[in-house]
Amino acid sequence: MKLNKLRASRRPLFSFATIALLALSGCGGGGGSNGDSVGSVDPIQPPPVQPPPVEPPPPVEPPPDATGTALMSWIPPTEREDGTPLLDLAGYRIFYGQNPENFDTVVELDNPGLSSYLIEYLGLGTWYFAMTAFDTDGRESSQSGTASKTIT
Repeated sequence: MKLNKLRASRRPLFSFATIALLALSGCGGGGGSNGDSVGSVDPIQPPPVQPPPVEPPPPVEPPPDATGTALMSWIPPTEREDGTPLLDLAGYRIFYGQNPENFDTVVELDNPGLSSYLIEYLGLGTWYFAMTAFDTDGRESSQSGTASKTIT
């Protein structure tokens, strides 16, 4: 597995548009008499009081110095380390952190069709990156070489 490119990017890799439609319906009950008085009319009941809408929580703000990004891109492997065809690729793991001897973050990507991933909210300093590929049986490749990027 070879790590091909590492570059900065300020645009999102992809965006999502989610449209949710929530339809509420109610059913009213009919009035009636309890038989105690002839010709009486049930009082009109006011509609039930609806609780106020719940405000969504405010978005989580990254720390002010965590504005760096790194775009990881690679060529998906087609063969195993022993040279046999890789027919059951299941995904990738990206390892990164500020110590090249001890990566403290792992991102697992369960989509073998990916060939890039944007890492966001990197703080100031030098960051180190490596990755592996894994198959459907859980076998994992050796870690790629280490790449680095300095966020200033």
